[in-house]
Amino acid sequence: MADSDASTLESSDSEESGSSEGDEVEIVVDSMKSTNLRGNNVPNPTKAKMAEAWDSDRYYHESLVSSTDSSDAKHFNVHREEIRTTPLFSADVLAGVNETQPDVLPQYGFLAKVLDTFGGQGQQKTHDLLTPDLGIFGVTLNPNSQSSTTRRGDSRLFVNMNAPWSAFICGSQGSGKSHTLSCMLEAALKPSRLGKLPRPLAGMVFHYDKFTGFSASQICEAAYLGSTGIPVTVLVSPSNLHRMRRAYENMPGLPSNAPKPVVAPLLLEEKHLNVERMMKLMAIDEKEGKVALYMESVCRILRTMAMNNQHTAGLNYKEFKDRLQLENFNDGQRAMLYTRLQLLESFMLPPGVSGSGSISQVRPDYANTKKGNAQRLEWQNKDDARQRAKIAKAGIWSFQAGSLTIVDLSCPFVDESAACAMFNICLALFLEDRQEAGRIVALDEAHKFMTGTDSSSAFTESLLSVIRQQRHLATRVIIATQEPTISPSLLDLSSMTIVHRFTSPAWLVTLKSHLAAVSSEGEASKRQDILKQIVELGAGQALVFSPSAMLGVDDQDGNGSPRMQKLGTQYIKVRVRQRMTVDGGKSILAT
Repeated sequence: MADSDASTLESSDSEESGSSEGDEVEIVVDSMKSTNLRGNNVPNPTKAKMAEAWDSDRYYHESLVSSTDSSDAKHFNVHREEIRTTPLFSADVLAGVNETQPDVLPQYGFLAKVLDTFGGQGQQKTHDLLTPDLGIFGVTLNPNSQSSTTRRGDSRLFVNMNAPWSAFICGSQGSGKSHTLSCMLEAALKPSRLGKLPRPLAGMVFHYDKFTGFSASQICEAAYLGSTGIPVTVLVSPSNLHRMRRAYENMPGLPSNAPKPVVAPLLLEEKHLNVERMMKLMAIDEKEGKVALYMESVCRILRTMAMNNQHTAGLNYKEFKDRLQLENFNDGQRAMLYTRLQLLESFMLPPGVSGSGSISQVRPDYANTKKGNAQRLEWQNKDDARQRAKIAKAGIWSFQAGSLTIVDLSCPFVDESAACAMFNICLALFLEDRQEAGRIVALDEAHKFMTGTDSSSAFTESLLSVIRQQRHLATRVIIATQEPTISPSLLDLSSMTIVHRFTSPAWLVTLKSHLAAVSSEGEASKRQDILKQIVELGAGQALVFSPSAMLGVDDQDGNGSPRMQKLGTQYIKVRVRQRMTVDGGKSILAT
């Protein structure tokens, strides 16, 4: 009985203790609820200041993301920037911009006529698209406007030459790839009635053809841009200079009185070399872990030279070779290393010579001994360098606004890997002085040299880097190729993809994986419809995919300005305009 009473007493004490602790917890919670971040339970003056600060911060933060009328001005500025940087835009968008903000699109050129649009609500013919009541592509900005710039039936498509962008052009041979490339270059390099171009760009085109030999040469079609006075310089392999000069001076279809391109050997000076370019030349890719053991020694030498010569422009090539001589390479390693160096030396002027020319020298008589043979070889190498200096042309690395430089390394002694290695160096030199003029870079028939070699991969990485930084590099990039499979990464990053006629279902699979407008067509039947559209394209016709293109006009917003519509997941069918310059891409027929 006593034990029972004791147990009851302990239980009672425990309940009282628990009740007391619970009351304390409730008091603390109530106190926390009554003291919130707005400043309750504090003196009135302090509370008012805290509440005012809270509300002020809240309104400011919400203004940064709000879509209400109070932030119309900010959204107007964002939309203005989107228009300013769009790669493509319609005539109606241009008309609307000229009415309200004429400084937003200061440089542009006519590229094509819009025939149809697909995706979204389905196919829409051009005459439907330009009906003002539809509220989609081609809507008249203001029904009460007296402007004559917005006209029903105006289906022109313009390319923006003021903002950087990238374009991927693909299609079978003869479908119009190089023609489209040349039309874009025309709009970028020479002021004309095609549009407005107060500040022409400087252009560089990379071209390579493995079937060019001593008896025949396939020239770059972009060279015909010189027929209207655009200064064109063609840089070629020194070993194929005379035949390439003859080919470019006798271009088929070029009028006899038309200006001809200047053909010069591609020769680098020592000041053009640096550690990065030397590593790219040797296809050293440390980040991929593919560096051969002997290349580690080359990397070490280059790093040491970079640290010792941080305040000196260029790279001392003689010092580099002397350091290599001290390394303990075996015969196989030395042979592979010097193969790359011989490639570089075949495109180099001797140190101290900058294209001023040289006179021939008579070779001395050397003894027929090991030492004499070494002296004879050394003299021959120096004489080869003097011969390169003799044919060199000064000023080839100066890129003026409105000029076009074609790097054509078609040569029996230059393979695809060597061509890409030299293209990489030329690209870096071209982008150096871009402050003087904006840049436009083009790859013509890219499938002929983007073949998966180490040098090709390095060149692709350089292009990807340029495209990723195009806004900061003031550079536009155009890649024209038969095969969209050469680099899926280039497709992913392109601002616009222009698809000419092809018949390969495998190519459509590649496009489906990298283009939103194609991947959004989920059903197999719809994808088959896209392939049918591509197969049935005529010469000069193309499908254009460009999510950020501005082709439509909405009603006016709160500021009285029109809202431009992006193409998004839709795509359009266009007919590319005729060239202003001589067309050199016509097929050679038997009769």
